[in-house]
Amino acid sequence: MLRPGDSKTPWWLMGGTGGSGFTGLIRLSVIEGATRPHLSVEPEPAMDFPISDLMDQGACYDKLVSWLHPDGLACPRCGARDGLVVHHRHRDPVIDYRCAGCRRVFNAFTGTLLQGTKRRPVELVLILRGFAQGVPTAQLARELGCDRKELLQLRHRLQHAVYRFHQAALAQSS
Repeated sequence: MLRPGDSKTPWWLMGGTGGSGFTGLIRLSVIEGATRPHLSVEPEPAMDFPISDLMDQGACYDKLVSWLHPDGLACPRCGARDGLVVHHRHRDPVIDYRCAGCRRVFNAFTGTLLQGTKRRPVELVLILRGFAQGVPTAQLARELGCDRKELLQLRHRLQHAVYRFHQAALAQSS
């Protein structure tokens, strides 16, 4: 009987990944009455790479700010763009600002659909990317390790806002 490692064992029974994602572990078993060994391949254990750990929080925050405020960040109360001073940095890179004119404290998410979120910028970018690609909410929640119901509520809020935007655009064009 041939066994892996024997000098007479053919090269294709020796194992190796061959780029297929399998270990190539080959089980030789004697099946009653069989004249050749039974081959089976076991999958390699998965190696997880949490993508959120590989992305830059600051770059994602800058991208979110550019999407939410294409004309630049302004005070949601008085609209001032000048005189915004840093109030707190307790959730770096998300910065709380204070308006010098009206003294309102706010951040980039204030007055937007993302107001009140406790998610990190990387998570928000990955969630928005998943929504835009049509990834199911349950799958996205599993990949990001978050609550499916909370993610579904955010998806519905965003979808409703897009619907209202399109309705307003259609009404203006008529």
